[in-house]
Amino acid sequence: MPAKRSAMRKIKEVLRLKFEAKLKGAVTNTVQRAVQKALGWPLPVQLDEAALEALLYRKAAPPDRYAQPDYAVIH
Repeated sequence: MPAKRSAMRKIKEVLRLKFEAKLKGAVTNTVQRAVQKALGWPLPVQLDEAALEALLYRKAAPPDRYAQPDYAVIH
């Protein structure tokens, strides 16, 4: 029975994050990204927070990649 209790706690935590902490979108989005990358639980030991973030979220383009507007003309 301890395994069932442990699984219930995880389910409760996911539900708490979705409903009480108002992280529904963030939780759903992160889980979808993990599923797309074929990640499950438990995560591989070598996958730390930085590597996980790099895997799930692409970096924004550097600011100098976009042409800056002519602020004098806009003003």
